[in-house]
Parts: sequence; C-alpha cells; structure tokens
Amino acid sequence: MPRRAPAPKSLTEFHGMLPKSDGLRVLLAGATAAAAFAPVGYFLLAPLAVAVLLDCWQAVTPGRAFRLGGFFGLGMFGAGVSWVYVSCHDYGGLSVPVSALLALLLVVYLALYPALVGYCYRRFWSADPAPIRLLVVVPALWVLLEAMRERLFTGFGWLAMGYSQIDGPLSGFAPLAGQPLVSWAVVTTAAATVLWVRSPRRLRLLAIGVLVTLWVGGWALGRVVWSQPVGEVLEVALVQGNITQQLKWNPQMRRDAMLRYLTLSEPHHEVDLLLWPETAVPEFADQLDSALLQPYAQALAAGSGPLLISGLLWRDLASGQYYNGVVAATEGLPRFLKHHLVPFGEYVPLAGLLGQLLSLFEVPYSAFSAGPVKQPFFEINGQQIGVSICYEDVFGEELRQRLPASGFLLNVSNDGWFGRSAAPYQHLEIARMRALESGRYLLRATNTGVSAIIDGSGGVVASAPLDVTDVVRGQVVSLTGDTPYARWGVMPLYILALLLLALARLRWRSTVS
Repeated sequence: MPRRAPAPKSLTEFHGMLPKSDGLRVLLAGATAAAAFAPVGYFLLAPLAVAVLLDCWQAVTPGRAFRLGGFFGLGMFGAGVSWVYVSCHDYGGLSVPVSALLALLLVVYLALYPALVGYCYRRFWSADPAPIRLLVVVPALWVLLEAMRERLFTGFGWLAMGYSQIDGPLSGFAPLAGQPLVSWAVVTTAAATVLWVRSPRRLRLLAIGVLVTLWVGGWALGRVVWSQPVGEVLEVALVQGNITQQLKWNPQMRRDAMLRYLTLSEPHHEVDLLLWPETAVPEFADQLDSALLQPYAQALAAGSGPLLISGLLWRDLASGQYYNGVVAATEGLPRFLKHHLVPFGEYVPLAGLLGQLLSLFEVPYSAFSAGPVKQPFFEINGQQIGVSICYEDVFGEELRQRLPASGFLLNVSNDGWFGRSAAPYQHLEIARMRALESGRYLLRATNTGVSAIIDGSGGVVASAPLDVTDVVRGQVVSLTGDTPYARWGVMPLYILALLLLALARLRWRSTVS
C-alpha cells in the first residue's frame, strides 16, 4: 500500500508542493480550499490556500491578479459545487452536455468574485504598505465581494469562506457578526501568514501578533454562552422517510409516502413535536387524505400527542397560485410559505423572456409563488418557532428576521436533488452556522439526509445518515438572549469594511500626490 503524503507544515512547504506556474498553483490551491468544507472539513486548508493566492497577487498587474483570482475560483468552486451536475443530469433530466455546460457556467460565474477581489486590490490599493494591503484591504474586499455574491441574482452564498471554520477556533467570531466575520478572520489569517513568510523581522512580529490574537480570540469567544434556556424541555422527533427523488413525484407513491411517514411516526406519539421534511408528501395540502391525519388533530385538541409540522405544497384555489410551504396537521394553526425561491428550480427569473427554459427540466411544480416576507410564527408550549424552508437557511440575514422572538429554529429541506454528493453535508454545515450565529437550537428535517438536531453552539446533537430511513430523536429547549449578530446583524461589519477601504484609498492618494 502506498504511503500517504504528510500534510504540509507551513506555507513555504505547501507552496513548494504546488506547480511552478502561478496559474496552476492557484488553481490547485483553490481545489485544496474546497477540502476545507464538508464533508472533508480540514479547516486549516482554507487560510493556507488563500495565502497561496495572496502571495501570487503580490507585484502583479490588475489584469494578472484578476486571472489568478479566477483560476483560484475555478479550482474551489469546480471542486466544491460540482454537485450541480448531479442535480441537472441525474434528477433534472438534462443531457450530459447540457448538464456539464450549466455546471461550468455556474462555476465560471462564481470564480468572477475572487477574480474581482484581485483586480480591485491591485488596481486601487497597490501602492499601500504591505501590512495595510494584506491585513486591511484584502479581507475587507473579500467579505464585501462575498456579500455581493450572496445577494446578486437572488444570491448564491454556498462555500463562503467562513463556513469552512464551523469546527475550528475561528467559528467563535460567528455570534459577533455572523459568517462574514469568520470569512474576514480566515482571509486575515492568510494575509498574516504571507506577511510572516515574506516580510522583514519587525513585520513578522506584527504578523505573529495578528495570528495569535485571531486564533486565541476565536477560541475564547467560542466559550462564551450567549443565550439561556427558558421554558420546558421538548421531546422532538425528525422523520427522514428517504424516498428517492426518482420515486418522489410518481403519482402512485403519494399515498405510499404518507403511509411511510405515518408508520415511522407511530412509535413516537409521546413526543412534543414531530417534524416531517420539505414536501414530505408530494401533494397539495387540500388534497391530503385528512382521515389519515385525524388522530394527530384529535390528540392535540385533547391536550396530548405531538404537534405535527410538515413541509407540503400549498395552493390558493382562487388565484391558482401555489407555494412551497410548511403546515401543521391541525386546523387553526398558521402556515409558513417559502419566500426565497430557488431560481430555475422553483421559479424562472425574467419569466416573460425565459419562460420556455423550464421545459428543459423534468421538475414538477416549477412555477411557485413567493410567500410574504412577514408571516405568523408557529408556537409550541407558548414558545415561538422560527421556520425556514430548504435554501432559505443559506441566507443568514433573512433567518435573523425570526429573532429574537424565536425560541428555536426549524428548517425542512429536500437534499435528495444532490444525490450522494458533497452538497447535503455542505448544507448541514451551513445550518450549523445559522444555529451558532443565533445562539438557538435548529431542527433540520430532510427527505434523504442529513437530518439533525443542532444546538446553539453549532454542534450536532443527533443526526441521521445520508440515504437512510430513520427517525432522529432528541430534546431541545427554547433559548433566550441575543447574540451581537442577532441584535445588529452584519451591516456594521460591511460599513466597517467600506470605511477601511476608503481610509486606505485616501492614504494612497495622499502618498502619491
């Protein structure tokens, strides 16, 4: 058996293992960065890989920096979001060439963001001293461009650099200003590493001080308790039916799906909350066989039995619009309708121009309407629940709107579209960051995995493996108390980034004038 190559011990050693060509070097560094995210999760690879990119950005033209940043992005997103091909081909019904083309176009688009960081860095701040360029300008630019990526064209925040640190010391910064502050810490770590390796001794001491402050500070912040329990401990059960995407929309499976979920739920009638995943039963709520759900309604009305919450399709018979929603099994309780829809999966942007595009996809119910921004809360034992559906938990600022009222958070999802790729594990990683940012438990029920109970520190208390029929049992308690992020959000961080860039720019202009 061949011996496994030892891990690099420093940036210099890591740099030496890469090709001599800067383009190939940053391409491989980007691919290495993808291994910092789930399911691999070697979090130290993220700052090391970014450090290689920053080192290659020194003393190059803006155009060269753009190309190198693009190569880094092609490596990272090419390795990290290749599961888009699985969604398009295996479950969207597209041909191999079309699926590959769509996946490639997405990767190229995402690679533009690190490319723009490099261009702006070398175009507008190249004359600043190395400590300011590396420790101030690059982290601020990186975070602002990630923010743009999360918002532009409805947003795609997947593989934002901060998510890679959910199991590392830098995750302690998340409750202060969310995942973007963790991204800032990652890039600052990379910048300080370059400064340490490439600078005179006096600057090396500065770099070491920054590294120690970041990593020890993150570790210390990770031990701060931001929220406290309130109310009773709740027994919960998350039902993972594991109905494959190929069978899910088969009309013959609809009643079978309902029976499977009822059968799995039967041994857990003593819990307080039963949670079924997104579109657990692929049927409109008004078409369900209400007789099957009647025992839940009767038990809840009598003050016993679980509150059953499930992701279901909801339609407005008067308008003909339909929604991806979360409803309770009993009448009189609110419903939650998904607001942030997935482009080309749940709706078509510019439908008047691109309306025929969905005919390429074999995706049932692909013209959803968006629910309102503000919606009623679900409640259990007097405690409010903050609900999100699938892709919505990628957008931390939207989920933050459920705080501080929510005692805990709930997400129903269908990651069956991703098969056995890295995406279900990456999605769990994102959900863990949402729990850590908010200081709240998060219940995550999925069709095929990974379903999980996540505590307020982002730790997985209990989970069900991918592609397994299972029920996740555990306890949650409502938490009260705001993290700084829950109170103020991420906008103060973005304002700080803009101010730092402006100050650095003014200093550069005063220097050259």
